[in-house]
Amino acid sequence: MSLRLNLLKYWIQRSTNKNHEKSIYELREEFTAAFNKHDTHPHVDTDISNHKSPDGIWYTPKKHIPHQIILYFHGGGMCFGGSDTHAHIVSEIAHQCQMRLFFLNYRLSPEFPFPKAIDDAFVAYKYLLSSGYEARHISIAADSSGGLLALGLCYLIKEKGLEMPNILALLSPATSTHICFQDDLYRDWERRDPVLNITLLRRYAVAYLAGEDARSPLCSPIYSDLKGYPPIFSVIGDNDILIEPLRQLHLNASTDGVINRLFIQPDAFHGHYLWLKILPEAQEAIDTLCRFIMQQSLSSGR
Repeated sequence: MSLRLNLLKYWIQRSTNKNHEKSIYELREEFTAAFNKHDTHPHVDTDISNHKSPDGIWYTPKKHIPHQIILYFHGGGMCFGGSDTHAHIVSEIAHQCQMRLFFLNYRLSPEFPFPKAIDDAFVAYKYLLSSGYEARHISIAADSSGGLLALGLCYLIKEKGLEMPNILALLSPATSTHICFQDDLYRDWERRDPVLNITLLRRYAVAYLAGEDARSPLCSPIYSDLKGYPPIFSVIGDNDILIEPLRQLHLNASTDGVINRLFIQPDAFHGHYLWLKILPEAQEAIDTLCRFIMQQSLSSGR
């Protein structure tokens, strides 16, 4: 563990020990305040989507491959986050991959519970297809709860008979809302992960589900039949509370014949990649994710 990661873990533990007493709206404000100060990459331009495209932001590197695109779903417990909190991450991904990136501002819970966000994700994917992008040139990337949307989107694509995207590239992804109701399995992880605990996970899940069955494949992709899915690549820390269900997802992927790779970072906790340019572990996570996107794009005919 780097000194910076150790100090950050200590600071988070001290500053978030009363998060369980705060409302989702208060947590949303604090999350935005913490990460909206980061700048986009200097070699990446940003454009707000026009009236024809879904709500989101386009990130365009000054030098990019015209026919390749990344569709990104942000994290935040399905309740917060957006282009203001993730601009530094996604612009770095766009720059490293030399690809345009469309950042979807999907509708958040509790104002817009399930299935609004997954509906937005499906509309965004269909929009890219209708705009001339081939499915084999669309890479899906996501972090944290955005992983639910990335994996759930593939479930819908398969159900609707559309062509699958090039890859799923995931940072500390959530793979199940059902785990939020399994106290006995995840209490021990609270001592290792300073960011997430079972109480917060359950609050986010209840706000998002709004009565929907947590075992639904769209809410807990870990229960999906993964046959026919694109290659799945994930980066996660070994102190991340979400690591065990992610291991299970990758085991399921192997059983279903899906190309997959799980990259585990020692000592890293949930969301560490948000401290890009500060933590060496965060830079490693982003660099590793981008290498996989580029390698898979080359193999699919870049």
